[in-house]
Amino acid sequence: MPECHTHDYLRGGVTTLFAALNAATGEVTGLLHLQHRAVEFKNFLAKLDKEAPAISTST
Repeated sequence: MPECHTHDYLRGGVTTLFAALNAATGEVTGLLHLQHRAVEFKNFLAKLDKEAPAISTST
């Protein structure tokens, strides 16, 4: 049965954690946000793009 909430429902201190694991090094990159929207996820992906090393596709 789906859960229902009233129009004035608040998340009550819950936060959103986005995390990624680099399997080669075991390093975890994470980011905490108060909201869970596409904007926050896009910011997380941008952070990963900046921190991740470039991968060469030439063979």
